[in-house]
Parts: sequence; structure tokens; C-alpha cells
Amino acid sequence: MISGQTYGGIDGCRGGWIAVTISAMSGDARTHLYSSLFELWKELNEAELLLLDMPIGLKSAGREERRCDLLARQLLRPKRTSSIFPAPVRGVLDAADYAEANVINRRMGERGLSKQTWHLVPKIREVDSLLRSDENACNIFREAHPEVCFASLFGAPMTYNKKTEEGYRERIDWLLTVFPKADKFLEQAMSQYRRSAAARDDLVDALVLAVSGVISRGELSSLPDPPEQDIYGIPMSIWHAKRDL
Repeated sequence: MISGQTYGGIDGCRGGWIAVTISAMSGDARTHLYSSLFELWKELNEAELLLLDMPIGLKSAGREERRCDLLARQLLRPKRTSSIFPAPVRGVLDAADYAEANVINRRMGERGLSKQTWHLVPKIREVDSLLRSDENACNIFREAHPEVCFASLFGAPMTYNKKTEEGYRERIDWLLTVFPKADKFLEQAMSQYRRSAAARDDLVDALVLAVSGVISRGELSSLPDPPEQDIYGIPMSIWHAKRDL
């Protein structure tokens, strides 16, 4: 369990879910790998805020994408727009395989479903199941996107792809300006996990989400403002913090 004013950043990874938590009181940061989101929630349910890099809230039908995704791409022009995948329509969560999911998305969303998005569906389903079953989880979890957080905190989208050495160094250099132990923390975290379970960029993504929570103290900005809601009243919004540069 956690105590005090703790903020978390969570990213989906091959091993499940990687979480970085930071205490706003002490500045101490920790990381943990969870096999399921329900397991994570059981341990982190007393956090002030959990920023999650996964779609929260889904459209039921219509060709128009979620406004939060459209606005996030605008913010990330020109180089990082491709990091925002189109979210599937809700019916895709019931699909047994990619072929069925593609048919459902074409019928209900009037567009095909990419393989990249399909690979996220099990985790999107996990998120949706938790938030629809636990009202408190719906209040604590917020959808966020690492590239949006970097752009918002530091004034512009990142120049390099996050999986390259230049991209890693660029993101660490920026993080060091607001979290001075970012490099040492990530080095230690990377030594804990096999890359086949949690890759380097997964840890960086989770860290920038956690840092955004601490900087904001929960006072986040929303894309769009006010948030849209899906048919279950779940917000469809990408949240981010702003830093006074």
C-alpha cells in the first residue's frame, strides 16, 4: 500500500502494467510491474491520482474520432502525431479476434481497425472493466499520453522518436529539469526488469506521467475542455499538466 500524497504514472507493457509512483511529500519514486490492472488498483487505490497511458472511455458509433485524440494530434504536430492511435469503438471489446474486430469497427465506426490498435484491445478491455465496476477507480484514473505530457510540460513536442538513443536522451534531459534524479531512477528501474517485460521507453513514459501528476497536484488541463463522456458517463479526455517555463 501507499501513503501520503502519491501520484502515479502507468503504462501498458509486455509484462502487464508498469507503474511509477512519486510521493509529493518526500519526492521518493518507486516502480512496480503488475500482471493486471486490478492487481495494480488493489495496491494503489489510495493514490491521489493515477495517470494512465491507455484509452479511457470509448465511442459507440460514428466515423468521427474521439475529440481528445484529434486535439492531441494537433498539439503534437508535426513529428509526433503518429503516437496517437485511433481508439476503437466500444463494440470491438467483445470481438474474439482481429477479423471480427475489424468488421465491427468498419460497421460501427465506419473505418478499419489497425493491427496496432487491436494489440491494445485486451488492455483497453481491462481498463473499461475496472472503471465500470468501481466508481472510485473512475475518479482516480485519468487518461494521459506521454508525448502530450512532454509537449505540455516543456513547450513543444519532442524532436526524436522515443525508441532511439537521441529520443531517450532528449526526454531524460527534459525530465532532469523537473525531476533531478530521473536518470539514476531510470537506470535502477531498468536493471529490475527484463526488456521483454518492460522496455526502456515504457519506464520513461510512466515516469513523465507520474511527474505530471506531482507538478499539477491534481490540477490538470483537459483535451477537450470540458471532457466528452461515453454512454456510461466515463470521460473521454486526455489530461496533462502545464509548467511555467
